[in-house]
Amino acid sequence: MEVQQQLTSTTAPGKIFSSRSELAQHYKSDWHRYNLKRREAGLGMLKEDDFTARLEAALALKKEREGKEERSGKNHLKKSGKNSDKRDKKKENEEAALAKSKEDAMEAEETEAKEKEEEKPPKIDPKQCLFDKHTSPTIASNLSRMQRKYNFFLPDAEYLIDLEGLIGYCAEKIQLGHVCLYCQKVFRTADSCQKHMIAKRHTKIRYEDGVDMDEFDVFYDFTSADAEFLGVGEEEVRAKRKIKMEEMQQRQMEEEEEDDDDESGEWEDISDDEEDNNDDTEMKDAEDDEEEEEDDDCGEQVMLEDLAGIQQEHDDGHEYGI
Repeated sequence: MEVQQQLTSTTAPGKIFSSRSELAQHYKSDWHRYNLKRREAGLGMLKEDDFTARLEAALALKKEREGKEERSGKNHLKKSGKNSDKRDKKKENEEAALAKSKEDAMEAEETEAKEKEEEKPPKIDPKQCLFDKHTSPTIASNLSRMQRKYNFFLPDAEYLIDLEGLIGYCAEKIQLGHVCLYCQKVFRTADSCQKHMIAKRHTKIRYEDGVDMDEFDVFYDFTSADAEFLGVGEEEVRAKRKIKMEEMQQRQMEEEEEDDDDESGEWEDISDDEEDNNDDTEMKDAEDDEEEEEDDDCGEQVMLEDLAGIQQEHDDGHEYGI
């Protein structure tokens, strides 16, 4: 049975991926990493436009701070004393700092070369074990081995319609995204991700609503189960499901149109009486918003600074693994 792929991710609200490779690229993005940090902090997921705006703000803030520190350092040098002992000590410190910077540069080059070797795109093979390098003759024998050795099992297996696609997707999630199948934690390399899953006994799919269940919908068909539960025919279930999907898409389009209208910057005219009546309410709302922003800034600022650091590494030509 051919099923149209509509892959989604909880860290990419409002976005539908046309292929598993596109979704795998999302797992390597700063947007995905940032939303994972927000989830750990108990905050809501950001849409791509909101994330981009916050990233640009974080980079601007980081650049401004670096500029202040640089100017402060130059002023300090201008005010330095003329004592010869101090100059000698300063020279020694500079030489030591230069030697250390050279060592750090050499280590960075070695690390970068090693990471480039590790970042060669892996071959995704559904016959290869998700948790080690063993390759079985068939997908079924691979699944059987993973069940015996790692207690890996597929939820709702009786409704599974694309075993090869599901195993391949899990492999991409680990090998390309470096994401644990169970806790959704992201690692720098696929090898460290596999070691974590084995050590923590996370060699299983979480399959939980709001976490990862929607990612696996495309590999299942629950039409027969729904028909049996509702006491109707499968064709009727498919028809209802189609109508429901169309309604959801329509609502999503309407919400996007409302968002566009809100961002247009147009204001509605109101009478003087209405404006006077709303003054107190608006002032109270503004005070509440300021308090909420102050509370959010504590957690948001740390994540934004971390994110700016990640983006700076990209600009310097380094690949930051997840």
